[in-house]
Amino acid sequence: MLKSLFLVLILIMAACSPAPRRQLTQDERTADMKWIYSIFDHNYAPTAHKEKLFKFSYDEVKASFLNRAQKEQSNHDFYMLMLEFIAKFQDAHTSGSLQASPLEGRTKVAYLGFNGTRDGDKFVVTKLLPTISSESNFPIKVGSVITKVNGLSLKENVDQKLTKYRNLGLDEANYTSLMGALFSSTTLTRPLPTEDTIEITIEVEEKEKTITLPWIVKDLPVFQKEQKEALSEKTGHALTESQVNIISSLSFLVQNKFMTLKKVTSLIQHTQDFNSLIEDAYNLMSHVSISDSFELDNFNEIWDSLDIVELIMTKQSISSKSGAEKLLEKERSFNQQFYPFEESTTFPAGVLVYTDSNSKKHRVGYIFINTFSPENSSEIALKEVKAALLYFKDMGITKLVIDTLDNGGGSLELGNKLGQLLSSKRLALPKLEFKVNETWVDNFDKASANASSDAEKELAKRVFQDLEQLMANSTPLSKPYEIDTLYPFQLSGNEDMLKNETEEFKFKTVLLINEMCASMCDIFAAILKDNKLATVMGTQSMGAGGNVTTHSQAPNSKLIVRQTESLVVRTNGEYLENQGVKPDKEIKTFEHRDTKFADVIDTALAELTKK
Repeated sequence: MLKSLFLVLILIMAACSPAPRRQLTQDERTADMKWIYSIFDHNYAPTAHKEKLFKFSYDEVKASFLNRAQKEQSNHDFYMLMLEFIAKFQDAHTSGSLQASPLEGRTKVAYLGFNGTRDGDKFVVTKLLPTISSESNFPIKVGSVITKVNGLSLKENVDQKLTKYRNLGLDEANYTSLMGALFSSTTLTRPLPTEDTIEITIEVEEKEKTITLPWIVKDLPVFQKEQKEALSEKTGHALTESQVNIISSLSFLVQNKFMTLKKVTSLIQHTQDFNSLIEDAYNLMSHVSISDSFELDNFNEIWDSLDIVELIMTKQSISSKSGAEKLLEKERSFNQQFYPFEESTTFPAGVLVYTDSNSKKHRVGYIFINTFSPENSSEIALKEVKAALLYFKDMGITKLVIDTLDNGGGSLELGNKLGQLLSSKRLALPKLEFKVNETWVDNFDKASANASSDAEKELAKRVFQDLEQLMANSTPLSKPYEIDTLYPFQLSGNEDMLKNETEEFKFKTVLLINEMCASMCDIFAAILKDNKLATVMGTQSMGAGGNVTTHSQAPNSKLIVRQTESLVVRTNGEYLENQGVKPDKEIKTFEHRDTKFADVIDTALAELTKK
């Protein structure tokens, strides 16, 4: 079985060719730009929305970029031109990627040797490359706080150097997602630095110190080999041939957006038999439905593969802690006493005891929803969350914090059902406008034949016929459909939350969101806010509305394109795309990563317990 799965993955990898060695001709560049245009023409849902929002003409933009593509240029210049065109739409779900060749002389990497995370206007180093000893004289250490690059703020650097080639459509999301890319790049993702050195300003004992570092430029395969060898020496674990094949396959799936790094990481952490990793990955891929495609991809190109290598080399046996406990320990901290609800193995839940300014103690329920595509099945996740809510109710707890900070989305169906658990009444849900294309026509054609009941088949058939007629008339977008058209008859009020037959039971709820709350997380926030189920606190969500579909590959450059192929319409008629959900009360969550958002959670508790 495992050999056959390896064969499947090898075939997938073979179908995705690397960027070419030879110089592309003018005709080939022209053909590839027209290929990109055809993908946008036939599959991209928000075209008219973007034209109105960003005040440009799609046809004029296409003409301009085609003219630029026809001018003499290197392959690298052309790759950057394609990425620049895609970034023009400022769409978190829409991106381009190029597959690197494993051969030398094809792809260069420029790096400084460290990675980290945004903390407000600063960048905190969390990791050094394996080839850099923590005991060396290298001036950047784990914990170093970077404030400027070449004399400019980090935000200015992101705006000037990065968003031209990758733009998520929200400034704060760009800063959080892309800040680390200031310190490494490849020739397939953005231009390499033109200078040999870079000035880095760091904070040292509340003072600023500027150091000069050299840019190191190498062939990407050489770089990857050196890092693997250095990691082997540090951990004392040499990679077996089987593990090398597994790493290669998993890295390919992440790089080409077939799986997110979060899913691959979860697989590695929870799979004790390495040989079953590929089988587990294939099973996950095989069961993904279009409803599961409301999820953001990754941004950390050269580090993803190294993270997978490190996870496989250092993985120990599963500890006695549950997945939920380990997740909470890694991602969150509390200033208050926390009592976990032991039945929550998917999404960490429990009771926080909060002492207010008058020394009064309050018990508040807490649920951390880090993804809408959890490792456990949706049925298990829903059962556990419902059990947690009933536990809070039985304990007399009427206040609740739902934490979705940094949730990148996932399953539309699961997200809507989780929202529905908070009310005994059927919720008013957003609607979907489908791009009239093969993806959606085929989806409803298939459902009209294979749905589990005649009623579901009939509903799918009607949408299929509508879309087929619109396609014949060259109509780009459908009318807004109920969001549960994708899974009819599955949403109903949570009657177990009724206090009695005449009065509805409701938690006083705070929902925490931030700029990395994307896709299904955007939708979840919209549902809770529009149904007045929660006070929304944090920063504006990303605004990555709609599902995502991957199209591969351009005939010559081998570019892979991911695209938004639907639009989410809130109950007030507004699109989620580029708008996101604005908080009722703002907290600059990006300034609190150093405490794992403990201070943000405290602010939510204070809001819930004030008079």
